Amino acid sequence: CNLDLVREHPDRCLFGYVFNRQYWGQGYASEAVRGLLAYSFSELALTSVFATCDVANLSSIRLLERLGMCRDEHFQEKLWPTGGEHYLYY
Repeated sequence: CNLDLVREHPDRCLFGYVFNRQYWGQGYASEAVRGLLAYSFSELALTSVFATCDVANLSSIRLLERLGMCRDEHFQEKLWPTGGEHYLYY
């Protein structure tokens, strides 16, 4: 898991996570994302949190959306006009 503050916008961060396939479906990603969101908003007092997610990883997309995040196609196109990843925001 990682959390990167956005230098140009000190009230925002970008996070991501990677887990070994043998640990998928055991709740680790849910726990990690909840922790990252709680820390970002309560401890760092951020206003926006963005997460990266591979477009082919439907389980991860569903997890982020279930935890209240939504796709931001405009943000995605601005950073990756050729596609390849989704960005979701909270």
